[in-house]
Amino acid sequence: MNRYCAFISFLLIFHGAVGQMHFGVMTYNCENAFDTIHDSGFDDYEFLPDGEKQWKRWKFFDKIKKIARVILSVDSVQPVDVVCLCEVENDTVVDYLTKRTFLSRLGYEYLITKSDDSRGLDVALLYSPFTFKVFESQSIRNSLGAKTRDVLRASGELMTGDTLDVFALHLPSKLGGEKSEELREMIVKDVRKCIDSLFMSRLNPNIIVMGDFNSDANSPLITKTLSVNRCIENGGKYTDLCQLLYHSSNDSGTYKYRGVWSAIDNIFVSRSVLSDYNSIYTKPEWCRVIDLPFLLENDKSDRSKRPRRSFLGDYYRNGFSDHLPVYLKFEYLFNKEN
Repeated sequence: MNRYCAFISFLLIFHGAVGQMHFGVMTYNCENAFDTIHDSGFDDYEFLPDGEKQWKRWKFFDKIKKIARVILSVDSVQPVDVVCLCEVENDTVVDYLTKRTFLSRLGYEYLITKSDDSRGLDVALLYSPFTFKVFESQSIRNSLGAKTRDVLRASGELMTGDTLDVFALHLPSKLGGEKSEELREMIVKDVRKCIDSLFMSRLNPNIIVMGDFNSDANSPLITKTLSVNRCIENGGKYTDLCQLLYHSSNDSGTYKYRGVWSAIDNIFVSRSVLSDYNSIYTKPEWCRVIDLPFLLENDKSDRSKRPRRSFLGDYYRNGFSDHLPVYLKFEYLFNKEN
């Protein structure tokens, strides 16, 4: 622990000494980051001290510290500027995370939805107010009025003076059959409408859509409804979003189910940020799955690796999450010519 504290101190001193090197964003499904107190109106009973999972305070604090460790470990040069967190219960969880862990030294502020999800889970956005000054935010509730997670949208000013629009989401799973598909389709359509309005009101908007999509990037929900294309493809519409993270084999991904990897956690961007004439710039190789050794464990079923999850049934395994994070780096182009 002392060695870990020393590393964090070095990271902070180094960051302050050299200044902001780049701009980084990440998305991470935390896997059931609940507090220990019942939220009235929500089905969170299994995550209470006397519930099925015996969710004691020490487990909650252990979980929060582990989430902080992941965020701090993603970028070895400087802290991540914007973090999308899925499966967090409420303000209590995020407040503890930002104020009672090593993250407290970084000055993160946060936004969180107030969703009508049946289990009480929300989507949160941590951000550094020094590099991303939020001036507008909203929760986008699905048009069907279903009990699921809202989409969080935040607009902020970058160090270059330009605006960045971020959409953070956690789509419903496919387990609900036809009703679930209809709901997922409607949520994505609502997000796409917001994106289209940005293209109508702004010239070359900088847009990031990230989170747990519960769908692979090549699914019709993503390619057609959300209008996402691989960035190396020619053609396409100016308003299309671009896919940077490719999943072409079963060797890796962000989530492993019954021995099969998939990349259901992802980060999509507008085409503007792929141009070196823009104020911030990125490229596909700067988007990657964070598969650090401490986030993985041996998978006896196929002699490979899998995410080191927090739970196996009701048993707390002292792990991190059943998902792996995705990270994307941008470079600032302060000296670009207009």
